[in-house]
Amino acid sequence: MGISDEVAKKSVFGNTGAEAVQKMVNGDADIAISFVSEIMPSKARKTGRTAAAAIQNPSSYAAAVGVNSPNPAQAARAASGDEQAPKATA
Repeated sequence: MGISDEVAKKSVFGNTGAEAVQKMVNGDADIAISFVSEIMPSKARKTGRTAAAAIQNPSSYAAAVGVNSPNPAQAARAASGDEQAPKATA
């Protein structure tokens, strides 16, 4: 039996990161692995830190503006957090 089999016997999963954190809070798990933004605010954690760089899998997020936005160029710049971003086109 390899290590993955041992880990699988002791693992519980949540459908979302928030659910994984809640399982830790409820005592169903000793640790939770999720997005920093879901773990760090939890008052029920004893410690918290980012995982080792070797196992990180950065997530990229996109911002979108609806086709009916009254000011799509301004909204796109605001959503991207970059006032210098290229102006949106229709």
